[in-house]
Order: sequence, then structure tokens, then C-alpha cells
Amino acid sequence: MEAAFVCPIKMIKILDTTLRDGSYVTNFQFCPKDTAIIARTLDEAGIPFIEAGHGLGMNAGNQQNMKAPFPDEAYLEACQDAVTYNKWGMFFIPGIGRIEDIELAAKYKMDFVRIGTNVSEVGEAELFIRRAKELGLYVASNLMKTYALSESQVAIQAAKAKSFGVDIVCVVDSAGGMLTEDLDRYITAIRKTVDIDIGFHGHNNLGLGVSNALRAVELGCTVVDTSVRGLGRSSGNTVTEMFLLAMKRKGFDLGIDITRILDLAETKIDSLLENYKQIDSIGIVSGYAQFHSAFLGRVKNAADRHKVDLRELIIRVSEADRIDAPIDMIESIAVELARNSNFSVKRKVTFKLPQSLSEKVKTHSHAERAHAVAKEVQRLAKKNNTISVFNIVQSFRSNESNIVSHVINESGSFVIGSAEISDSAIAKEIGVSIDGEVEHILLDIDIKLKKSAKIRSDVIKSITKSHILYYSDLNTWSDAVIATFNELSREKIFESHIHIIGKNKLSKILFSKCRVLGYKVSYLESVESLDLESRNALIYCERAKGRLPNNCKNLVLIDALVGSFTDEEVELLNLLGTDVFRIDMPIHIVEVLRSLINVNKKFSNFIKLKKIEGVDVTADGLIAPRGTVVLNSLTSPSKVLGIANGSGYLIREEEIDTSSRNKIELVEAYLLSKILGDV
Repeated sequence: MEAAFVCPIKMIKILDTTLRDGSYVTNFQFCPKDTAIIARTLDEAGIPFIEAGHGLGMNAGNQQNMKAPFPDEAYLEACQDAVTYNKWGMFFIPGIGRIEDIELAAKYKMDFVRIGTNVSEVGEAELFIRRAKELGLYVASNLMKTYALSESQVAIQAAKAKSFGVDIVCVVDSAGGMLTEDLDRYITAIRKTVDIDIGFHGHNNLGLGVSNALRAVELGCTVVDTSVRGLGRSSGNTVTEMFLLAMKRKGFDLGIDITRILDLAETKIDSLLENYKQIDSIGIVSGYAQFHSAFLGRVKNAADRHKVDLRELIIRVSEADRIDAPIDMIESIAVELARNSNFSVKRKVTFKLPQSLSEKVKTHSHAERAHAVAKEVQRLAKKNNTISVFNIVQSFRSNESNIVSHVINESGSFVIGSAEISDSAIAKEIGVSIDGEVEHILLDIDIKLKKSAKIRSDVIKSITKSHILYYSDLNTWSDAVIATFNELSREKIFESHIHIIGKNKLSKILFSKCRVLGYKVSYLESVESLDLESRNALIYCERAKGRLPNNCKNLVLIDALVGSFTDEEVELLNLLGTDVFRIDMPIHIVEVLRSLINVNKKFSNFIKLKKIEGVDVTADGLIAPRGTVVLNSLTSPSKVLGIANGSGYLIREEEIDTSSRNKIELVEAYLLSKILGDV
């Protein structure tokens, strides 16, 4: 029969490790200001234990491969000033940390230190535990990778830690793969062997962080580790706010202000997770295998080298050794996997996929095709929570080209459909057909054709629902050409001579940009005049018409027109051993979109001037009177950029007077109060 939920409410304490374990997510780049804000918020919310500092503990920030931007002393000082009502501390790993680090922390009146060792190596911590106790710190022994030993062996290690003088031992699910029954075994064994407080630190690789933390409480653990939004190494930790609310569902209020924790998550933590994938296949497999993510790099290298499945290699390595993963052992297992891999015969696909969008609309008019593409763009954008865009670009390669592309580009934040047009009537029909089907219509406003102005005007008149964004296709095109050349030339960019073949609007813009950037550039009429001993780039902005080099030793060929060469010319160049590169417009269109939409957001929320705490403030983008405080945003301000000088710039830091500094301090205090939930 399952044990009833018992909660010794006065005994249970949360140890929040957002700043310590969460620093893995920021590549250990939290600064003292971040530390002070997050620690102060946690303190005022009522979190009993707040752990800060480098993810791998004291002195780890000095290690070459895990540099922190500030020394430990800066973080110690930040915590000392920020935490008033509760306890704060840091992590420590023998071999990384030193005795003098613990002594330094004690000078800053740090309350606790958690000394982490592999569960089988507790003896390495004795010297540090005894010194920390002499200095009056509350000391925990974190039994890292607890799952690597049997419960009886773990209990022996816990008793050893107790003999050194620790106040608490912590069961650590380093890989996030423990089940609740595993906790039962380990915690019960420790309790039967030694009379000591027990804590639990869990990761969330198998999604069991909260349930395991709840079970740890049932089993009498007095300290449970959590972090806001689960911020932490690999798949993250038990989520602070989830655990608190789950405890409430069970009828126990730990006296912590959940609203402040949620506000902290939204104002400071969510942005850190935008480019961090907490749940992925490797993390899940690592949880299953109880494989520590610290060894992932070396295992991945071996998997790549021997062309074996990384997930299978992780499982096999962890079966062999869950505490360490020596390179020679990984190599041996990878070789064995490669030798024994069996390539199964793939079965033949016997079903037919539904028709593609292009097959469904291939016989329809331009407007009908554009409408169908726009609807599919919108569907994909909604499906992926991205932004829908339709690009109407004027034809440059042909005066009679009207094409609705069946290719839909999905890039990052955008889903983009497109049409290339040269006829104003068709442009108007397409505009009407896609209006309202997508959020934004990207409109090429170059003067490429005699009828360009008419095309532009007719499209604008036809759009009443979608938002129009204007851009220069030729400008973006030329940027894409230069980026392609840069990538192909790498370090020898300025040793190369750029030869442009063709004189038209694209080549003229390209020529001008190359000159401004300092490239050696010229127009080329005949390839016979090339100096084939020098490094050259040939950029075709019109049809090649047989103008092909016959010696390609130092040449980079770029088809800027995308259609400069016939099939026969490409075949000949391939025979000569010359690659021809085409530009990749979609990635540059995405950058244009991102810039235009960011500017649109800024000006759609534009407020000329605003007052905060009686101080005039504005956002970057407006020329404000001298002395105005400039913020990064008026709608969601989080940072003071400086003081306006009255002519569109900021006053230099060393020239800011006392009055202006007082204004900055008032506004910064207000912004901090917003983060802390005081306003």
C-alpha cells in the first residue's frame, strides 16, 4: 500500500539553484547585477536557501573552458548585499575549488556551502568539509550521480560524510533518470544507516522533476532543490513554481510568494530560454541511460568519428560506467558498435502521399495560385507560431516574367511565400487575392522596369488588410552576392579581384558597394583578359553567353543572376572542375524582414516622451531634449541606455553630471522595483 503524503511543513525548505545550476544555460555569463536582482527577488519571495555562483562551483570561473565574466568575489558581494531574510551559498567541487575559496566566502558571511563529489569519492571532500564547519558554514555533501552505486553503498558514503561533520547529505539525480522507486531505495537506505538530514537535487530529463521532488518530501527530505522555469544543465531542474503549486494542490503552503516567482520568471528568465532547448532527444536518452551531460562532447566526437548512433553510444557508455566516461573506453565501445552495426534493408513505401500544393493549383490563374500559397503560408505560420509573409518582387531577369512560386520558405520566425511579377494588372490581382491571408506583404519598390511605379502603386491600392513592408530587392540581392563572396573567399577576401560580368542596375549597385568596402573590383567584358595566376572572383550579373574561363585554378564563380548559365555551360564548367555558386536570397530576405518588423513594432508603440518617477524618459529612435533618460523600450523597459545629448546621441559616460546620474538612479530603481514585483 502506498504511503500517505506526510509533510513536516516546518522542516521542508526549498533550495533554489536558478543562479547556480541555471548558469549552465547562460554559459556561466550571469553578472553581479543579474545575481543581485534574482537573489533579491527570491529572498523577498521567501525562498529559504538561495544558491548562486558558477555552475561548477567556486573557482570554476577561472578555468579556461568555463570562464565567468567576473571573479567569485563579485558574486559573493552581490549576494551579501541582496539577501536579507534568508540564507545564501555556493557550490564547491574539490579539485576545482580551493580552501582559500571557502575562506573568502566566509569573509562575506556566506551561510552555506554544498560540497559536491561523485558519490563514490566522498572522501575527497573531508578537508573542505571540516574547514567549512570550522568557519561556521552550514555544509551539505552532494552525492553526485547517486544512481551509480547501490543503495547500501550510497548509505556508507552518506555515513562517511556525516563523520566529516556535514549537516545534510543530498541525493543527486545528476542525469534526471531516477524513478520514484529509486528514491525510495536510496533515501530509505541512508535513513536506516545514519541519522542525518537528507536533501534531493533532481533533473528533468524524463519529465519526473516535480514528481520526484514530491516523493522526496513524502520520504522526509528536508531540503528540495528547484529552479525558476527549471533553468539548469541539460534538461533542467525541478521547476520552482510548479513544485510550489503542486505542494499547494496537496494542501501545503510553504509560505513562499508564488506571484513574485512567476513575475521573476516572466521578466528575467523566459528570455534566457528563447534559444535554449530544454527538451531534446539526447537529453531524454541521457535521462534513460543515467548519463551525465558533462561527457556529451567526447561521446559525440567518437560517434561522429566512427559513424555510429550517438544515442546508442550514450546508452552503451553509461552501461559501462555511470561515474566517469574515459576517452579510451568511449573509443573502444564506439569501435565495437561500428563493427557490429547491421544495415537493415529498408522496406518499400507502399502508400501515396497527398498531392502537394503545387500539384493542386498548377493549372490555375496567378491570383488563384497566389491565394492558395498565401493560405498555406498562413497555415504553416499558425502551426509553428511564426509570422506569415508574402513577398511580391518585381522581375529583373525578364520583362515578361510572372511566376507564383510553389516553394514556401520556412526560416526561423517567418514563413514566406513569393511571386515574381512584371505586369501591373497581374500584380493587382495577386494583391487582392492574398490581402488578409497573411500578416505582412513584403513589397519590392525598386525602379527596375518602366512600369515599376505602376506595379508598386497598384499593389499598394489593392492591400487593405495585411500590413505592407517596403524593401529594395536589388539592395538585398547585392548584399547576398557580397556575403556569398565573403564566405567563399574567407581570409583571402582582400587579396582577390572581383570581376563583374554584365552592366545593369544590379551590377552597378554591387560595383558601388564593393568599392565602398575596399574590394578590388572591375567590370569584365572578356574572360580572355583574366590574370589566371591571381585570385579572382567572377560574378555574373547577366547571361554568360559562352564567356567561361578555361583555366579555373584560382577562380570563384558566382551566378548572381540565378540563371546566368545554360545547362551546357554548367556541364562544361563541371568538366573543367569549377564549381558555380548561386546566391541564397531567402536568408537575406529573413534578415530584411526581421529588421523591418522590429522597426514597425517600435514605431507602432511610439510615445514621444513619458515620465517615470517624475523623470522624462524616451526610447532610442527619437531625438529627445538634452537630459532625457533614454531606455531600451517604452512599452517594456528593462534597461537605461544613457542620457540624451539633444542632438540624437548619448552623453559620454564620463561627461554625465550629478543631476543626470540621479535621474538614472531613480529610473533604474523603478525598473528594478518592477522586476521585484513592488510596482
